[in-house]
Amino acid sequence: MENKSIVILISFFFLSIPFVNWGQNFKGKIIDVKGNPIVNATIQIKNLDDVNTYVFTTSNALGLFEFSKELNSKKNLLKVSFIGFQTVKREFEIKSETIDFGNIILVENINELKEVIVKAESSGILQKGDTTFFKIEKFLNGTEENLKDVIEKIPGLKVNDIGKITANGKTIDKLLINGEDLYKNQHQIATENLPSETINSIELIKNYIGFDDLAKQEKTGKTALNIKIKEEFTNKFTGFIEGGNGFKNQYIIKNAVFNFNKKFHFSAISNFNSIAENPITINDYYELLEEKTDENESGVIFSNLSDAPSFLTSRNKVSSKNNIFNSLSFVYNFNPKTKIDFYSIINNSKQSLSVFKEQLFYGENVDLLIFEDNENIEKNIFGILKTKFVYKNNNTIHKINSKILFDLNDNLNYINNYMGGFSKKINQNNQFNNYSSNFSYNLLKKINQNYFDFKSSYLNASNTAKLRINSNDFFLNPNYLKDNSLMQFYHKSVQEFRNTGSLQFKKINKFTFQLSHSANLISNKLNSYLNETDNHNDLNLKYFKNTSTINAKYQINSIVDVSFQPEFTFNNITFNSKSNFISFFGYSTNLKIRFSSTNVLSINNSFLNNNTNIDNLLNAEIVKDYRTVTSNDNVNSEAVLPSMDYTINYFNFDVKKKFSLIFNASHKQNLKSIDNNIYSTENITYLNNSIIKNEKINSFLLFLEKQPQQIPLSLSGSISYSNLSKIIVNNDSPINFESGLLSYYIEIKSKYKKAPIYFTAGLRASNENYKYNNSKNNLNSYQLYSKINGIVCKNFFWDINSDYFSFKNVNVNSNYLSISPIIRFSKEKSKFDYSLVGNNILNLNNKSIIENFSNSNYSEIVRKPIFNGYFLAQIKFKF
Repeated sequence: MENKSIVILISFFFLSIPFVNWGQNFKGKIIDVKGNPIVNATIQIKNLDDVNTYVFTTSNALGLFEFSKELNSKKNLLKVSFIGFQTVKREFEIKSETIDFGNIILVENINELKEVIVKAESSGILQKGDTTFFKIEKFLNGTEENLKDVIEKIPGLKVNDIGKITANGKTIDKLLINGEDLYKNQHQIATENLPSETINSIELIKNYIGFDDLAKQEKTGKTALNIKIKEEFTNKFTGFIEGGNGFKNQYIIKNAVFNFNKKFHFSAISNFNSIAENPITINDYYELLEEKTDENESGVIFSNLSDAPSFLTSRNKVSSKNNIFNSLSFVYNFNPKTKIDFYSIINNSKQSLSVFKEQLFYGENVDLLIFEDNENIEKNIFGILKTKFVYKNNNTIHKINSKILFDLNDNLNYINNYMGGFSKKINQNNQFNNYSSNFSYNLLKKINQNYFDFKSSYLNASNTAKLRINSNDFFLNPNYLKDNSLMQFYHKSVQEFRNTGSLQFKKINKFTFQLSHSANLISNKLNSYLNETDNHNDLNLKYFKNTSTINAKYQINSIVDVSFQPEFTFNNITFNSKSNFISFFGYSTNLKIRFSSTNVLSINNSFLNNNTNIDNLLNAEIVKDYRTVTSNDNVNSEAVLPSMDYTINYFNFDVKKKFSLIFNASHKQNLKSIDNNIYSTENITYLNNSIIKNEKINSFLLFLEKQPQQIPLSLSGSISYSNLSKIIVNNDSPINFESGLLSYYIEIKSKYKKAPIYFTAGLRASNENYKYNNSKNNLNSYQLYSKINGIVCKNFFWDINSDYFSFKNVNVNSNYLSISPIIRFSKEKSKFDYSLVGNNILNLNNKSIIENFSNSNYSEIVRKPIFNGYFLAQIKFKF
């Protein structure tokens, strides 16, 4: 208890250090002659000769600016500028610690405005400070239907394969509609539904500062894409309703309603379809589950998709699929200081698919080969509701957030299992119900040039699962069964109270310090029951976790800074009434070199710890499916699982040469981690949680994009590789396991408005390799694709998307060609559009492809269907 008291005293000391003032505080507000705030105006403090710049910053969404700087000279020059306005220069003397410039009024500069227009007319692009303005008419040819089509025509912008908007190869941090964060990180919903005719212009903003952010001395590094709406589509409800019907009961009904005005931004979008169209992606799903962090650097990200609903992971690899999707969001500004933000998604889906699996399990004496026919039906209801309230007053921001999430799955499998000439018929039903609610309060405050951040949150989550299995013959261990059937109930609950406070001090000479402390109380419960046996879990795990950090950042010069963040964590862990005290000392370091705002190198190293969770601490077995059981081998609640990470991130974008380069590399070594001690027999595979050592993960990514100066084309490509190696335990013997994934793509895209067609063509390829001792497995796949669109004649538009897919491993080869044409008629000044939509029209009957799934205890080849092609006749009404 003595150590615990010391930690609490240190934590209290961190959060009660007096706020100290160094240097002068400068503030003001930039407005136009009508009193409207001017966003992203450039503010500079210079010497009287207007030569040397001491301070450079920009105004926020309210036109406000505030910064601190210790100036040696008493007389200085304030310089304020913004595109299309006359520059304001004002001499001032430092007579006090706080200099308030009040309202600074900028007047339109007709001559500069004309110069801007001329420049934009000639190139379509104008850069002013941290903002790039795109005159979109310069790049469009009239074939565009939505925001995605517009973005694809703008130099440097793209919608990538996972539906995210990228700028010069990097995913943007914010997508704004008239300056409002209406769609959060759900780019696909916006890009596929916002009509192109509503868009007036596009702005790319670097070092973006949001309404609920405090402007600090250092630049944010965030990138925002702001979509400006035409005046004629503001201050009223606009949108569309669209319907389409095919020959085999295929249909789609979409509608969208928008309202954009100064105080209120509103969006309601629905999509009902039977054509396997997912309005959100798997990445969207994970971002909705977990709040996005403020990490702004590019990185190589790997996700385990095994727990995601299959309606997202399957995409079009199904026999049938029906979706009912609804999204509602709005942002309301009560006044310049108060804002409420609401966002919701509800999706209801049902899908079926038939798969054939060839599984090879690595047994103790002989490998086991199993064939399986699987008819799967999945029903899913997924919903999330998020509300944020923000009150901002001068140097103080209050934020209240709430999030409610539910994810309900009903998965039914009809399985024919073949092994050694014998067959079993198995019916398996999994029901998963997940609920969570999260509430938080966040206070941001600037006091005497210091920044205080406090956040308190509460999470309540519940996970309930019911597993029912019956068969015409016994499976698993007969001791689990009752008349060749099994019933298992599983429930896990989590409650978390988190309190975090940090204090960032004003820069002292070249040093910036930030002190942080978090106190978290986490309670986990897990109960499981198997049939009427004594096989049940009744677990209770609690963490009282205190973490204290000191982040010291040193500015070596104007472009180089280095930071070091030691972290001390103290855990009081209680597992089923037994308590242990665990402490861990870790650290993070970072070296950042900013050659310019678009040329940044970052090198990171960290040594951190992961805790065990309650799922690893089973005292009785839990059945996962008809042949897999999981239990605990040697994992205990006080296990320390340290990891060492090294990462290098480099980003370079040359505006004049229209060249982008991104390079990311990482090496992670889990000194200790949890894996499985695996044992496989004819009927059962045991996965026993076990501590393993020296799991290594390496990855790198290289991205290049170039638009030649004289040729209206853009060229882009990337190559990435990831490798995992570890020593696992199989049948109590150590086994080497390795997996690697090499993938790359090259693409060429036209960028010329007056050409009769726009085109995109490219190649995507990947090679997966698995090595299990002397056993090897691999899958090679590639995709040749092209997208062409143009104008047949006035008001007639066409698109043809074609893809050739090939999948191959040692034993199996599968390929198919997909062609998807669209013809659209849109009469001028008419509210109706008519179109004929074809999708994968060469595959009007189900065709199968192969996929490779390998893990540390088995390899698996899966044949999956490709969703039937279709034709739809569609009509759209715009209002």
